[in-house]
Amino acid sequence: MCGIAGQIDLNKSIKQNYLINKSLSHRGPHYQKVKRLKKNLIFYHTRLKIIDLSDGSNQPMSSQNSRYTIVYNGELYNFKEIKKELQKKGYIFKTSGDTEVFLNGFIEFGLNFFKKINGIFAVSIYDKKLNCIYFARDFIGVKPLYYTINNNSLAFSSELKTLVKIQKTKCKLNEKVLNEFLFYKYITGKHTLVKNISKFEPGIVYKVDLNKKTIKLEKSSYYNFIEKKNNDTLQDSIENVEGLFKKSINLQLQSDANLGIQLSGGIDSTLITEFASDQR
Repeated sequence: MCGIAGQIDLNKSIKQNYLINKSLSHRGPHYQKVKRLKKNLIFYHTRLKIIDLSDGSNQPMSSQNSRYTIVYNGELYNFKEIKKELQKKGYIFKTSGDTEVFLNGFIEFGLNFFKKINGIFAVSIYDKKLNCIYFARDFIGVKPLYYTINNNSLAFSSELKTLVKIQKTKCKLNEKVLNEFLFYKYITGKHTLVKNISKFEPGIVYKVDLNKKTIKLEKSSYYNFIEKKNNDTLQDSIENVEGLFKKSINLQLQSDANLGIQLSGGIDSTLITEFASDQR
């Protein structure tokens, strides 16, 4: 778990806000950095080191030609396969982490890269040449990313409370979704419990063109769920599920830091522990 955030203002230059990294510090205790990309654009990142424990994978991370800059929170489970594909295309990597793979994958494949990803993530990427910024989350929505737009300024963060703290106006309860939250303990769609603060929706890439006079979120979906008819027998289905289960656990065991499992006593965490112990 890491923390990402940023500030954009189309009308004026902005100052670094120390409250942002402070509010995200519990998400990334190992390294914190602020990077000013333009006078009116700042990226923030707090890092929890899991893959590639060196400082080379610290963020915000820029491409070798400095055109692209990324802040990323997540786990790219198939980053080794994508890395090999990129190396065949001539990409040279300075780190062994998945952040650099994510950045170079986006550079090579553009928005189609999100269709190649197996993982969970929240990401923002700035393109200096086109002067635009992209936002995306994994299609399930495991990793959070919130935003608020006010007077041609946009702020985003992994934490809702970060945006609450930097709001210049008093935050108000979004009563329209209160019943939904109390019933499901969750709010669907883009809304949150706070008025004027929204969620970037999963499975969608958002683009903000900083050349325009007003902030507008341009959306394009990268994931479509297609239901396929299954003619497998019960035994075939059991074997397929077991194979997918083991593969999923193996992918999530990728780590350069120590791993641990919290047991609830249920069948799911017990099975995960059993399979994981066989692999370590």
